[in-house]
Amino acid sequence: MGFAEHPQTVAEHIKRRRFELGISQLQLAQRLDACVYTVITWECHDNNPSFAFWPGLIDFLGYDPYGEPRTLGECLSWLRRRNGVELPACAEMIGVGTSTLRFWERGGKPTNARTRYLLRTYLAYERARLKLPVSFGIDPDRPI
Repeated sequence: MGFAEHPQTVAEHIKRRRFELGISQLQLAQRLDACVYTVITWECHDNNPSFAFWPGLIDFLGYDPYGEPRTLGECLSWLRRRNGVELPACAEMIGVGTSTLRFWERGGKPTNARTRYLLRTYLAYERARLKLPVSFGIDPDRPI
């Protein structure tokens, strides 16, 4: 068969979709404006794609292989993948330090009114821009 029936890793998701479409690693690389060796590396489990490739990969797969986000941290990571934004750039967009955003992505919560406001503002902007449901991320009327 050449691919996992029930993909568990990002590599397995990529390989399965490529086989379903009948395209080569080179064709996928061209579609994503990547080097063929980058695609080969992903499929061999050597590393996960950098954030710059995620928007194209999500479009290619038709879904995010990490699934639907259920926590604040998962929502933040999902947005970074969907937008192809690395941690430092996203933290700057929100107005916090990289360690703060990393803390939130790992399950931490904003600890003061300023960071709660910045986070709510960022999530409200992304919900509107990406046409996400109001329930995505956090409820802006509920304390975090």
